[in-house]
Amino acid sequence: MDVSNLFYMNMRICIYLSGDVQKVKQRKTIDYFGRSRRIRSKAERSIASVKVNKESGTTTVAIFTNLKMLGLLFILSVSSSVNADRLILEKDGVRQIIAQIKAKTDAATTQPGTADTTQFVFQTIEGVQVVNVVLRHAARILINGRSSNIQLHQANVDGHGAMLILNDDAIKITYKSGVGQLTLSHADLAGKKARISKADPENPANPEGGHGIDIELETPSKYRPTLIDMRIDAATVGNPPIAIHIFKHHDVTESIEQLLLEHFSWWVQQMNDINKRHIFQGNDPLFSDIVLNFASDREIQSFDYRGDPEQNLRTLAGKMSQYKATNVPRSSYRRVKFLLITENAIGGKALGVAYIGGQYAMAADDDDQVIAHELGHLFNGRHEDADVVHNGRWCETILTWLHAAFRASCHYYTDENKDAIADYLKR
Repeated sequence: MDVSNLFYMNMRICIYLSGDVQKVKQRKTIDYFGRSRRIRSKAERSIASVKVNKESGTTTVAIFTNLKMLGLLFILSVSSSVNADRLILEKDGVRQIIAQIKAKTDAATTQPGTADTTQFVFQTIEGVQVVNVVLRHAARILINGRSSNIQLHQANVDGHGAMLILNDDAIKITYKSGVGQLTLSHADLAGKKARISKADPENPANPEGGHGIDIELETPSKYRPTLIDMRIDAATVGNPPIAIHIFKHHDVTESIEQLLLEHFSWWVQQMNDINKRHIFQGNDPLFSDIVLNFASDREIQSFDYRGDPEQNLRTLAGKMSQYKATNVPRSSYRRVKFLLITENAIGGKALGVAYIGGQYAMAADDDDQVIAHELGHLFNGRHEDADVVHNGRWCETILTWLHAAFRASCHYYTDENKDAIADYLKR
């Protein structure tokens, strides 16, 4: 039974072993720092807890010890069915995990039928987290129109739904937990360490009455599709991509990867689900993939959004229209959208504002549904078709207008809004 890794985390020492629980109980010594330490009594190796993950076959065993050098709690992760391909963050490091994810994704892309699942584990104060990377989403991340090294993957953490963002040297994971799988946790993996945080809104709802999310506006005639736009849409063949041109206001401090993690990853999954649902109903695909282009424009990124939200969007739409004319090839009106992300509420009142079925919107970097909410409006989703549902806990579907403090985010559109989005895209 060889020790495969040893590391410190939150005043705990974690050792990964192979073998079964009974062998761990019978073990006489523990090796660390290249030296063998004898466990002197039954009390020192008494089992504090045993936690079995049925999906991964991983058993976490907590053993108390009063070894003089450590005097800490040992957490031993014991694999009852050792997976030779499973990587350990604290041993193998994040770069090796990224390399394996990319290699398996590439193999699955070039060789149909090849499994692209990568499994790895990392340690938190709550125990060992087992991650299964299931597939790479049909999404391309561009920066000023150029390809980036950022990828979006669907995953699960201990069997719970998750999204994973990776670049060349770091991984970010957002995963569901808690009652009804409605609590979001974030994990930042870099080097051989993991940092865990909870996803909390920057502008919490008023506990007494909540607050409205946004203002949905009908698209002014000036910014509705022209005859040329309608002809392009009518003449479009195949299934062109959806393209979202995203402008990060200068006051937004989050990185592109963090914005993707918190706001866009779940939205991309929802749009892909809408596409699959449409195909399952016997229709042609609505789009080929989703392009998220993080664009730069000095006027848009320094736009003063402190005034009236409706007037703000009208002024901003003019600037975005100019950007479109200069930088974006003429293409499908319905599949090309423009979004400004702000750090604070618009005009101190609304977290977002958008033209229904139009091309232009603003959204505050707040809780994880605001951006998906405004994008939903751009694809013709409406407040009246949203809902509040109970899944062990009350949650608000995307496009719910009133956010209450006691309700979580569902992270999905209602079937009515999914149908509205599909109808909009298929015209």
